[in-house]
Amino acid sequence: MDKTSVNVVGSVRSVNDMAELSNKAVDSNGMKENNLYFFNEKESSIVPESRSLKYNNADDLVNLALNALIKGPSDGKLKPIMSKNTKVRSENMNESQLTVDFTNEFMHDDVTKNMLAVYAIVRTLCQIDKVGNVMVTVDGAPVVAADGGTIGF
Repeated sequence: MDKTSVNVVGSVRSVNDMAELSNKAVDSNGMKENNLYFFNEKESSIVPESRSLKYNNADDLVNLALNALIKGPSDGKLKPIMSKNTKVRSENMNESQLTVDFTNEFMHDDVTKNMLAVYAIVRTLCQIDKVGNVMVTVDGAPVVAADGGTIGF
């Protein structure tokens, strides 16, 4: 097994894992199967929900994945990671680093839920071929952890 790895916002993935994620089923109609991450029933962790997303290019896939996350899970046992009122203010790709800025409706009253929501977005978007790192901001400011540190790269 290849021991080479890349660091993706606090998680380490082997190159083999990254290849497996980016090579998920793509059919001739531009459909790609992706895992979208949502809260579990108790909102204490995130779990994947498989979705087929139709797209023309990787930029479309980022937008589709973000809109699907805002819309929420299909599985009634899963909980959304953000309010349906959340809007994407901007997306900025610099090489393989994607910054997504949300409106303040993204934020929860619970710091742990904020951290899990950010992680769900990172896990979802890092499956897209051109995305290596994701930084989530709210109204232009980084999401802050309980210790005052920035959640992100």
